[in-house]
Amino acid sequence: MSSLHNVIPLLSELIQKDTVSGQPEAQRELQQIVAKFLNERGSFILRDGGTRYPWTLMATDEAPEVLFACHVDVVPPGNPALWSRDPFSGVVADGRVHGRGSVDMKGGIAAAVAALLYANEQGFSAGLLLTADEEVGILGASDAAPALPLPDPRLIIIPEPTDNEYSLGHRGANWFKVTATGTSAHASTPELGVNAIQLLCERIVAKLDKFPARHDDYLGADTISLGTISGGTSPNIVPESAELVLDIRTVGSSQPFKNWLRELCGDDGRLTVETVADLPPLRPHTQLEVLASHTDAGPQTYVTDGAVLHQRFPSSSVVIWGPGERSQMHAVDESLDLTMLETAIENYQELLRSMN
Repeated sequence: MSSLHNVIPLLSELIQKDTVSGQPEAQRELQQIVAKFLNERGSFILRDGGTRYPWTLMATDEAPEVLFACHVDVVPPGNPALWSRDPFSGVVADGRVHGRGSVDMKGGIAAAVAALLYANEQGFSAGLLLTADEEVGILGASDAAPALPLPDPRLIIIPEPTDNEYSLGHRGANWFKVTATGTSAHASTPELGVNAIQLLCERIVAKLDKFPARHDDYLGADTISLGTISGGTSPNIVPESAELVLDIRTVGSSQPFKNWLRELCGDDGRLTVETVADLPPLRPHTQLEVLASHTDAGPQTYVTDGAVLHQRFPSSSVVIWGPGERSQMHAVDESLDLTMLETAIENYQELLRSMN
């Protein structure tokens, strides 16, 4: 491989570690494995923290110019019987490394580790941040960001799987819960009650096709999706309560949509709006010259730690750029093509040289 250090054994070990979201101790142990691997091969400044959402920062100096940011959690593998191999095998075969997280995003961690070792050997300035529970709402980065003892890096790289093409942003993800309060009555006399499900349907669901979407030249358009709806206890009772949750992907602030929903709810107090999740978009920043020879994949469809980290480091440029096929993300028999890992390491080395 192009790296001075072969990180494939490390990647295999990381995949073998079950770090499904919601397991802070397992995620902390994986971060410690990475820190140990690095410190056995170089001298790095180490900072860590977090209890519910552990984080670890390793850097060549106190003010890294380039910061790689990777989450260590993975989504559940689902039914293991559907996999050709143990989901946490980490087996290397047929030019690929196999297992849950190989692409999303332990392969990215391995490439970033190789980049950090290269930076240390060459006297370049770089750091690696490992976060927890990204897959369930960017929780770890949100918790870690205020505690990070860093000035703004020039560049933050999010090594999510992008087929080694780069992306300059993604839309935000916002969940709004609308709760309806009706009045129960016997279903034989529905006129004596107020149907909470019907309130949701008339005031909210029927108006979704009037969603006031905005458009951004890079990120695309705002979208809205009705994700869940529930209510009622029995067919013979007019339901006194019901709720739905909307997933709105935003190219800007989510506040206009919260205001829109409040207007739809009316002023009789029957419907209320609650923000369940509010993750900002990552908007494009100044493109680096080193990326000119690479392909812009356009905006990513998913949300990354990059949006939260850019709020913490507003002067930093952020790019999503890493090894692995997008089609392998969260898939059964997830695996990473090792030539993609090698290419990512070469890309990162080229970038570090250009910035130092």
